[in-house]
Parts: sequence; C-alpha cells; structure tokens
Amino acid sequence: MVGLGQMKKLVLETEDDFDFELIAISCHAKDYKLCWSINKEFRFNLRREQDIFLKDRNEDISYSLYIYDDVDDHFTIDIIENRSGLGYLIPEQKQADYFMIVKGFFDESEEVIKKLKKIDIILTAYVVDPTTLKSKNNLLI
Repeated sequence: MVGLGQMKKLVLETEDDFDFELIAISCHAKDYKLCWSINKEFRFNLRREQDIFLKDRNEDISYSLYIYDDVDDHFTIDIIENRSGLGYLIPEQKQADYFMIVKGFFDESEEVIKKLKKIDIILTAYVVDPTTLKSKNNLLI
C-alpha cells in the first residue's frame, strides 16, 4: 500500500524521430547563393523560413533555414546553416557549413550527393548518420 507521501511516479519515455537523410555540405558561399544553386540543379523552390534559434550561455544563436516541400512527390528538403558568428548548430561537424535534411521519398543519397558535387560552389557533400551526433536534437525542427 502506498502512503500519502509516497505517490508512485510514472515516467513517460519518448524517442525522437530521426527518420531522415542527413547530408553535410561544405560550401563557403552565402546561404542564399547555395540555395539558388540547389534550386537550379534540382529544380526546387527552396524558400527562406524563420531562422532557427538556440540558446547558448544566455545568448540566442540563429541559423538560417530554407525549405522546399514537394506535396506531389511526398518529400521535404531543409537546408540549415551550421555556422553562426557565435557557434555551430552541430559542433561535432565543424567542417560542414550547411546540412541538407531529406524527409520522405526522394533520390538515393548517393545520387543527391553526385548532383550536389556538380554545383561549382560546393566543395564536398557527404552523408552523416544523425543518430551518432551528440547534438542531434538541434536538427529536430
């Protein structure tokens, strides 16, 4: 029997959903130029959204965000800046300037990377397993 001061606690455990492809992009161009180039290569219409804000040592750090949502083919592409003047969105991937998050049914990641590497302002692109990142929750937008 549980006494008045001994209430049982129920703990709700949740799992974050990392059901997406994550591609790191190294590119020294501005975010709008990168997204314009990706739009041209992939025939997307990436649009600027409200920045992502993270709190770090009592400061809000912002990272630019662009989204393309293809309702007909059921996929979404997010381009997120990794570098800010005050820090990194994903510090363990400092060599990445941007991340492409692919949700839904789209080309194989190898095909996407081949197309990205054809863009002259992109230095390199590679797949990252988001579940291996310590700061992976920063990617959940």
